[in-house]
Amino acid sequence: MKDFELPSKLYMLRKTFELDSHIRNQKSIENLTRHLLSSVRLEHQPDYNARLEKFWAREHAYYIILCERVGKKYSEYLPGREYSYVLLRDIILRIARKKQSSVLDGGCGSGVACALLAQKGGTATGVDITRSALRLAKAISGEYKTYVNLALGNLTDLPFQNRTFDVVFSLGVFEHFPPQTQEEVFKEFARVSKHRILLVVPNKSSPIYKAMAESEFKLVPPALVYPEEHRQFPVDFSHFSGHSGISMSESSAFHIVPPKVIPRKYLTKESWRFFRKVVQQALSIWDGKPITTWSSVENGCSCEEKARYGWFSYAIYEKSR
Repeated sequence: MKDFELPSKLYMLRKTFELDSHIRNQKSIENLTRHLLSSVRLEHQPDYNARLEKFWAREHAYYIILCERVGKKYSEYLPGREYSYVLLRDIILRIARKKQSSVLDGGCGSGVACALLAQKGGTATGVDITRSALRLAKAISGEYKTYVNLALGNLTDLPFQNRTFDVVFSLGVFEHFPPQTQEEVFKEFARVSKHRILLVVPNKSSPIYKAMAESEFKLVPPALVYPEEHRQFPVDFSHFSGHSGISMSESSAFHIVPPKVIPRKYLTKESWRFFRKVVQQALSIWDGKPITTWSSVENGCSCEEKARYGWFSYAIYEKSR
């Protein structure tokens, strides 16, 4: 069995580390990152928070130089990331059960999910511990021509009243917290949620996750990788069902689009056949637009296939009171 290689026209860039090195290493990006950080007092922050500020300032610099200044849309700049957030948005809209819903993105980062939700008529709020992330989120919401409420805050002590939001969600957050902190954050999510909570974390058994993680650590200097990305904690979705009045109603995964290459060491015969099948389907319905093409393919996958091969695992929780 050989490595699985994705046809180039079906590829969707998702993370900035996938950019060519001569693009990633532009001096202008370094200079702009320093400029964006000049108003953030890093010396007064814990080391982890300071590294988060640097990471998101750099992501903002990429966005300004490679997207804003050249007149690109975010969907052209990082189509694979928007694709993930479109799938996430659709899950949230389904479980919100009303168009004018209020949603909270805990650890919103770039705020793309909030912008996409606001486009659909809901009230979207993003909270993050870093000012640099919130600045990027504000810029992106401007591109999407939406208004997103953005708040600086700690997920273990959210700055919101009880039962404020119809849905509270997070993507790529819980795996960065040890179990005790996960518990504290979930309790806060439950406190400010009226009805539902959605947790999304990387599916570490997925060949997509394994291939992307290997590429990231191979291509990016450790200082530029998301802080503590190499040291993630397990997230037991079933554990949170033990909270009073909380039950898990659904779990699966999404984002079955493979990266450029999945090394054969991460593949079984079954997974290789699955990726070959979805690529053949994508090629057969290709409309020149990767996001809509892959959305159609993903919609046709079974829940079992998504749970096994999707990049991101998720769980939905219901509040009984």
